[in-house]
Amino acid sequence: MPTLRRFAGFLGLILCALVVSGDLRAAEESPEFPLGVASSRRGEIGLMRTGSAIVMPQNSFSILGTMDYWKMKDFFADGLEQERLENRVGLAFSLTEFWELFVSASAVSHLLKDTVLDDQILAQTIGDFLLGSKWAFNIKAQPWLWLGFDFASQFRTKRGGIGPQLSATGIDTRFLMTFDWTTRKVEPKPVRMNLNFGWMHDNAYKLIGQDQTTGDPISRYALGIPYDDDAWLLGFGLEVPQPYFDFFFEFYTRQFVDVDGDQPPFLPKRTFKQNEIFLIPGVRLFPVAGLHIDLAFDLGHNLFASGARYDIQGLGLLHKVEPDWMLHGGIGYVFLPPKPELPKEGRIEGVIYDARDRSPVAGAVITFPGTNMTALVTREDGRYLTYQFPVGPVKVRVDAKNYQSAETTVNVVPGQNTKQDFVLQYAEQAGELIGQISNPDGQGLPGVIEIKEKGVGPITADQKTGQFQAKLKPGVYTLRAVVPGYDPQLKRVRVANKRRTVVNFVLKPSKIVGTLKGSSRDAEGTPVPATITFDKPGIAPLNVDPATGTFEVQLPPGVYKVRAMAPGYDPSEKAVKIAKDAITVVDFVMQEAKKTGKVIGTVVDAKTRKGVYGVISFPNGEYTNIPTDPDSGKFVVELDEGVYQIKAANPSYRPVVLDVKVEKGRETNVTFELKPYQKLRVTDEKIEIKDTIKFQTGKATIKIESYPILDEIAQVLKENPDMRLVIEGHTDSVGDASINRKLSQKRAEAVRDYLISRGVSPKRLEAVGFGEDRPIADNSTAEGRAKNRRVEFKIVK
Repeated sequence: MPTLRRFAGFLGLILCALVVSGDLRAAEESPEFPLGVASSRRGEIGLMRTGSAIVMPQNSFSILGTMDYWKMKDFFADGLEQERLENRVGLAFSLTEFWELFVSASAVSHLLKDTVLDDQILAQTIGDFLLGSKWAFNIKAQPWLWLGFDFASQFRTKRGGIGPQLSATGIDTRFLMTFDWTTRKVEPKPVRMNLNFGWMHDNAYKLIGQDQTTGDPISRYALGIPYDDDAWLLGFGLEVPQPYFDFFFEFYTRQFVDVDGDQPPFLPKRTFKQNEIFLIPGVRLFPVAGLHIDLAFDLGHNLFASGARYDIQGLGLLHKVEPDWMLHGGIGYVFLPPKPELPKEGRIEGVIYDARDRSPVAGAVITFPGTNMTALVTREDGRYLTYQFPVGPVKVRVDAKNYQSAETTVNVVPGQNTKQDFVLQYAEQAGELIGQISNPDGQGLPGVIEIKEKGVGPITADQKTGQFQAKLKPGVYTLRAVVPGYDPQLKRVRVANKRRTVVNFVLKPSKIVGTLKGSSRDAEGTPVPATITFDKPGIAPLNVDPATGTFEVQLPPGVYKVRAMAPGYDPSEKAVKIAKDAITVVDFVMQEAKKTGKVIGTVVDAKTRKGVYGVISFPNGEYTNIPTDPDSGKFVVELDEGVYQIKAANPSYRPVVLDVKVEKGRETNVTFELKPYQKLRVTDEKIEIKDTIKFQTGKATIKIESYPILDEIAQVLKENPDMRLVIEGHTDSVGDASINRKLSQKRAEAVRDYLISRGVSPKRLEAVGFGEDRPIADNSTAEGRAKNRRVEFKIVK
């Protein structure tokens, strides 16, 4: 078969030239092209006989050369040996990301040997070709699912002729479905499945005559001319793609049917098993990126199934309808167009926050260690935007007055603003003041150090030792030591930052005092170990003798408010007048405090059961809000006995209100199960939606499928009455920039109007259109443009 050998050699030279080409990229270098995808025998993307719904990226093309070979005895007739070799070359080109054109040409050599008559016939054809088109798309909501269909025409050349005979042209079309679990973003699996269902009409019989009865069965099979010109096409393919190989298995059948009644009358009607059915195991190798080498076997189902033979000659003799085996071999290459060069620089932006209340820090200095870049200063809102940096890691340091410095490494992304916020810890500026209050004999006195400067509270000395200690901001302070029954003493000291300052007071007994005596008991006369405090500054609290319930203290003459406090009792307060050299008596009858109990609660995600941060509030206003632990979601609160409505809220979840009964002296456990919003996520800065807000093309009319997202945003605003939103509209760069800006403004306003119609106050909503000025993806690709057409919801606090 010299012609076929020359044909195969020519194909090999073409492939070698393409492999060494440096102007195009190999398919396996592309993240947008699924792993292990390559060309089928027809030229289009697929397996041996099964087509794939996956389309190559726009302006990509592939080339494939294949060889099919089988040899078999007693096929169609006893004593007849047949041998067949078929070579194909296929090309495919993707006009768009949805549309692929393909073409393949074949050359066939079919040798028939009659071992009885010792004769042989060689049938050769060259010039048959198939021309087709495929339309397919990826389901964005389910990125592992592809749907499409193809249509192809088979042009045949008469034996010994030049050029196709148009009357013998056949057609076929197939619906294609591909499940590609290698592309899943969460837990991808190395599995791909292809399903095909289609129809074919073949006019090949017109190469040898004008009806289906022309020609003997053996010659017809050698030339690929079936007796039936219509057939259902069914295909199933399962793949296990890996980086360097792809194991696959196919099931493929052509179920011939007599639609127009032109089947030869001597042939009986076929059953399902009496049609061509192939089981095809195979492997596809990827020695280098883009290059694939295919090896597979067609296994005729008559090897496994009984009743699969058919009277193909109408003589009452049953024969196999397809060869027992067929070897497939092939080599191909898939090319992608050069990707546009990505920007080599990017910026860093963010906000500097105070860790205490998340307020912005203005005037913070941003530096970049290891570079010569000039420092930046944050604006009033705490925001910053850096210069352009080369792609890669950049060290960023933040310094601000009265705050601890912060530093981190940011990975700069090409063509984008990388987000990096900083939360600064407040740096306490303080020195230490220590000392003692004592009498002239060195005995410690239980007094108070008053501080004249505003905003600084008094310091209480230890009741036994008279020693005191306090942290104060750097500065000069006027201190006054006060002890009842002693003359006060005044001193002025300087406290230095991170230094210890020592000051001692020696007080002389006062000659002008009175005596206060008293007791602290309950209603039954039992001593209550209370603490006695005074409204006058400089008088240290007294502890009542726990055994007797009594106390005694000397005070300068005057009027005092005396207060008794003890755990489990309500405070009691009385006014007394102290006279010089007189004894004043005051007794406190302590009333037991109202009974309380504890509520121990946890806020969890209703689905994951993991703790989440929440704010606990009381809708009826009995107590102030309580934050939960940020990690575990737990909280503990002590409440008076009774029934309370308690609310748990988190901006990313729907709030929950429960009725909780608090009993005296008991712990009540309660769990708040918060359900997350389904179509969005709320952060400190914005509401992130899981899908885009869709509009009619070129208009500001919101599509109905986007209403549920906006309804949920309206619900978030209702549940967070202090929240305000800036609605930002963005477009891609297609068209005039001024028109795009106007369109983005109208779309943002349309979203604002919709939220207002759902009960949100207009004062809480602002609409701004930016047009094409703030892209988040590459506008040169369809995928990038789709990302840039968006509406964002920024939270304003």
